[in-house]
Amino acid sequence: MLKKTLKESNGAIQLIINNYFNPKNKILEVEDVVILAFFEDLTEKVESLRLLVEESKSASLDTILRSIFESYVYLKLLLKNDYMLYGRSYFAAKKINNLQMFHKTISQGKQGEAIRELLGDPTIEDLKRKANIEDAEDIDTEIIKVKEDFSDVFKHRNEKQVWYNLDGKTANFEQLCNKKGIDMSAEYDLIYRSLSKEVHAKDVLNRWRFEKEQFSILEQPTDPRMHISMSNTFLLNTIDRLYPFYGLKSKLRKFRTFLGINYKLSK
Repeated sequence: MLKKTLKESNGAIQLIINNYFNPKNKILEVEDVVILAFFEDLTEKVESLRLLVEESKSASLDTILRSIFESYVYLKLLLKNDYMLYGRSYFAAKKINNLQMFHKTISQGKQGEAIRELLGDPTIEDLKRKANIEDAEDIDTEIIKVKEDFSDVFKHRNEKQVWYNLDGKTANFEQLCNKKGIDMSAEYDLIYRSLSKEVHAKDVLNRWRFEKEQFSILEQPTDPRMHISMSNTFLLNTIDRLYPFYGLKSKLRKFRTFLGINYKLSK
């Protein structure tokens, strides 16, 4: 079932562009780019999880499922009535974060040196030239410009707040999952809390057995069925929201027929 869902998902973005944007000569706005980018990211992560399961590589399944869940929740938020503001908020946050990171990268201090070393020791001048930036003041100017261009966003939050905190009540991901209309608190507890040990490297000894004067490596007992089922559900639900969001009602009917047929076959 997951392979069939991925096949549908892989063609969805081109389908939306061909049937929604091109015939109407509509321009992809910032919020559309954010939505479609998140959807592509979700699809790629689910594909990665599928490949790991097929290769019986289970060590990173929890980490990937957690990341899939994050993308799903963000898309659930973005595919709502106030999608324009949330989409623009994410874009502005990403742009400011990139500018601030570049500022650190070209700084003269130890932190800047350490970052550049990780990048292969490019010179500050090379970095500036590639980014078409002469000095740090240009970065500050760009940040001010982003705030001006996205003034509608920054009426609701400041630049240090997470992009989805437009109501002043959603300061972290847990609160977002509990938000009315998202309603993913149970999934948060299961995926984000229970599976976070791998993400934070707290389960590294689970695959080792220590006995007196000897040790052995255990086979990883992870059963991937939950990971596959939840990933498939998240992807299906997102497609089910994405098609009507972009006015593809006939495609949605075909998709739901596809779901019904495959559900009967899998029983």
